[in-house]
Amino acid sequence: MTDLPGLWREHQHATFPAAALKFVAVDARLGALLTASLRSDGLPRALPPDKREALKAALDQAVDVLKQELDVESRAYFERLVALGRAVLANP
Repeated sequence: MTDLPGLWREHQHATFPAAALKFVAVDARLGALLTASLRSDGLPRALPPDKREALKAALDQAVDVLKQELDVESRAYFERLVALGRAVLANP
């Protein structure tokens, strides 16, 4: 089980890696959906079906980013985003 509040706190304090600049739109989309999906304490909110579908689509894009050749910092950043997205979707 993922420590969702801890992972969310960690991600909120992370700096977007400069080497991943071409993926900033993926980060912005998924980040906005995660911000809407998580309370300030990092616990998930109930999502309406349309938001869940948008989150799934954004998560798929982040998974595609991980298929690219990335430096260590960029890989860790997007792995954290994917873990957050999956954890949110795992909560009903």
